Amino acid sequence: FSPAAMSRAALPEQLVSAARFNLGAGKRKGLSRAACLQLAAEVLAVDSRLKPAFLYDYSGAAADQIRSYVLNMKELGVVVGDLHILDLSDNVLIVNLEETIQRLGKLLLGNQFCIVDVSSFRGRATFSNSDVTDQIKCHIADTLGHLKSQRSKEREGNISVSKIASPEWNLCTMFGLLLGYPASYWFDSERSSENCLSLTPLRVYTVTASCPRISNVKLRVYSFSVPETLCAGIQNRLELWIQNLQKGFNDQSNFTNLSISTETVSLAAVIL
Repeated sequence: FSPAAMSRAALPEQLVSAARFNLGAGKRKGLSRAACLQLAAEVLAVDSRLKPAFLYDYSGAAADQIRSYVLNMKELGVVVGDLHILDLSDNVLIVNLEETIQRLGKLLLGNQFCIVDVSSFRGRATFSNSDVTDQIKCHIADTLGHLKSQRSKEREGNISVSKIASPEWNLCTMFGLLLGYPASYWFDSERSSENCLSLTPLRVYTVTASCPRISNVKLRVYSFSVPETLCAGIQNRLELWIQNLQKGFNDQSNFTNLSISTETVSLAAVIL
């Protein structure tokens, strides 16, 4: 074996060790090998700009622990960009600053975001009214301003951490926007935390890709749903989103075998 081939063979085990060392504190068994490799592929997808951010949900690790893990990935040569760790009301996202700033800016500039109101009192899902849209615009603008301020503080080779504490925000909506979904759900949390999606036909979009650099892991890059009755109203937006996804995929070399599939499901309960 050549040194390069041996290095490639060792990388998966190095990534497993990095995840367990930085993120496994307080867990008797730590993350499984499969979970460690999936997590590494998630971070690489953000670094490759296949998606703007990833919501960390593998363990109860704090933002500083996740920062240390991403720094380890950088030392291993897996991550090459300067990613950012964003603590949004105690939920941690690994963010590609440049990609996220660019996407949020486009959303605001062209009013190009789609919010689906699924408040329980609605009875059925509908597109949000202007009051909700204006409220979300303010939240996007605040987030964009915050991320731009973090970009100005970035130093080459650094992984920075910041926090936004906004208890009045609908996190379901903000996560959808930050994670790059073409449509995000919103509900009136002041009236109820329930939604009206029970037994509603939902068209589920799933995007997967393979990662040869990390044991050929098959990663679910995106998974989101849109109420079937509203799909026609955002068909152009969905088609543009898919075109942009395919362009981003063609512009990188870490992932192969892009697949986009859809299915329609109806669930007794939908947790957002």
